[in-house]
Amino acid sequence: MAAKVSIITALYNHAPFVAQAIDSVLAQTYDDWELIIWDDGSTDGGLDVVRSYVRRFPQKVFSYQHEGRGNKGQEATRNEALRGAGGQYICLLDSDDYWLPRKLELQVAAVEANPRVGLVYAPTQALLHDDGLVLNLSSKEPLPQGKVFDQLVRSCFIHACSALFRRECIKGVSAPFRTQYGCIGEYPLWLAIARDWELATVPEPVAVWRVHGGNTSSRKRVQARRELVAMAEELAGDPAYGAHKPAIEAALAQYRYDLGVILVEEGSGEGALAEAQALFQGLPGRKARFMGFVAGLGPGAAHALAFFKRILFMIRDPRRAALVSAVTRSRSV
Repeated sequence: MAAKVSIITALYNHAPFVAQAIDSVLAQTYDDWELIIWDDGSTDGGLDVVRSYVRRFPQKVFSYQHEGRGNKGQEATRNEALRGAGGQYICLLDSDDYWLPRKLELQVAAVEANPRVGLVYAPTQALLHDDGLVLNLSSKEPLPQGKVFDQLVRSCFIHACSALFRRECIKGVSAPFRTQYGCIGEYPLWLAIARDWELATVPEPVAVWRVHGGNTSSRKRVQARRELVAMAEELAGDPAYGAHKPAIEAALAQYRYDLGVILVEEGSGEGALAEAQALFQGLPGRKARFMGFVAGLGPGAAHALAFFKRILFMIRDPRRAALVSAVTRSRSV
């Protein structure tokens, strides 16, 4: 009989961390699960670590790899692993993150309590690997529940490691994870689920996201913002999301503004600043006009603005600033 929960892990060069990820699954208070680890062409010995667990737990932990041990990217690897999953519920656990012991117990109970719920998520913690500092990522406000698409399209507040969703949510979808997006990962899938299903939460943290030099999600800030713009443009033109068009268009405007800000702050040459100016010119509001003015002044003004924003941020929210600093350091590794 298939396990009720299938856990999908895409492995790529996380030999120092993958054992903790697997151990955190083995430590769950809920035991009806299978862990499917699919290697995406690792070269650091991480697959050997995984295989040691497969030998010890052959009925629970399974490992696979692409033909020829190729590298296809995280989303393609998740799709491959998902095709072999038999569970009624699906979870993602990246190979450098880990769970807290009651993750599955709490979330399975929550999803089974309401047949209208397609996905359950929870607060997430961040481990700043180099500093050993753990931060709570969720705000003090209650997490959104119910029909939350209009909120979710403006900001992805669901971390991959904190979610559990029904397999029924992706019925008939051959590749639920969109391979054209290399940075925003599972976000388009969360939106597709939120369009048709209610979401539920559990109140306590269930997972830890590790911030370190090898994080895929800690790099390529500009690319991530470009992907958000492309995703929102695609949703805005999709009739299936017509009921949510005002929220999508508002999100698209914000994503274009955010992309412009990142282009200014990165200070990556006149071409980037000219692109930022064009983005701001198409947006309403004083903030967009001001940022367009700064971009027009050239790299020196852009660097000065970015510096003063960082100082102000550190004064207003030092703990969150520590997280941003760690992500920035990891991006430069």
